[in-house]
Amino acid sequence: MIERVEFKATLLPADEPKVPPLIRAAGRLPQRRKVYFYDTADLRLFGNDLVLRARVTEGEDDDSTVKLRPVDPDQEHAAWRRIDAIRVELDVVGDKRVCSAKLEGAPDHGEIEDVEARRRLVGSLFTRAQERLIAAYAPDGISLADLEVLGPVDARKWELDDLDGFPHTLCIEEWSLPDASHFIELSFKVSPAEADAAQAAFRTFLAGHAVDVAGDQTAKTPRVLEFFAGRLRA
Repeated sequence: MIERVEFKATLLPADEPKVPPLIRAAGRLPQRRKVYFYDTADLRLFGNDLVLRARVTEGEDDDSTVKLRPVDPDQEHAAWRRIDAIRVELDVVGDKRVCSAKLEGAPDHGEIEDVEARRRLVGSLFTRAQERLIAAYAPDGISLADLEVLGPVDARKWELDDLDGFPHTLCIEEWSLPDASHFIELSFKVSPAEADAAQAAFRTFLAGHAVDVAGDQTAKTPRVLEFFAGRLRA
């Protein structure tokens, strides 16, 4: 049932200077990305384990995602199972393993910024299937019309292949918030069959670059949601 396993590590500030040499050695330029979330000012959706996100990425199609996290992949009668095209992934951060169910969409180019500028409604970014998933798990009385734009996060993304001693494509993503704070996350995805060997290779790779394997255990999504929701409540 689990289709992909994603390993993630948010770097401690002391380890961030170890990333630029990797990028320079790979000779890669960053992709620019803007990341938006949608919730109420008191984060009612997030409180129900529901995350709505949209991204504008340089050189790629825009995308929207509805994610339910956590889910039990063995729960046969869950409402999310009745929606086509749901993907189940396992997120691994350190020793923590959490399953999520997500459904993706592809808004037309420009629609995400139009929502930010209040020229379109938030609901226009999501497909009918995504709306069904939202309706199944949103708190009573909360609709897409009640949601605020949280963001954007200014992000830069690098994908590094053929790293010495690491056989997977490593994604390095730096997220910057309007208060000048930022954080850097390393991540990669593999099939479930590859997961154990990939985790061992990742830990060896991090240790080989003197990077704390445990990293910062504070998840990036709630950190960003709280930042932007706090500005709405101020």
